[in-house]
Amino acid sequence: LKSIIINAITLALMDAGIEVSDMIFSGSAGYVQEFEKTPLLDMNYLEENKSRGEVIIGYLPKHEKLIYFETKNVKLQLEDVDRLVSACMDGMRKTEAILRECLLESFKEKVALQTR
Repeated sequence: LKSIIINAITLALMDAGIEVSDMIFSGSAGYVQEFEKTPLLDMNYLEENKSRGEVIIGYLPKHEKLIYFETKNVKLQLEDVDRLVSACMDGMRKTEAILRECLLESFKEKVALQTR
């Protein structure tokens, strides 16, 4: 839920035209017992309850900085944490591309409405 809130706030700020130095993206990943070696991104409530660990990160892509790191239900080895962070980063890069496209479309619609 924390990742969704961070991403929603970022999108709302940008959509409102508020200038920021970088967009903040967040993601989470964890291991669920049924899929022991496969990281699951942005788990739901049931998956979180079955997980043996989860990481939540926040990232500034322009500055290439990890600005937030949290672990939950930690029963993870260090290499597991590395894999989860890597999975989060991959997911956030995809999320970033989608959100940037949404912002561009929103901007185009606003400009089109203003020129009428």
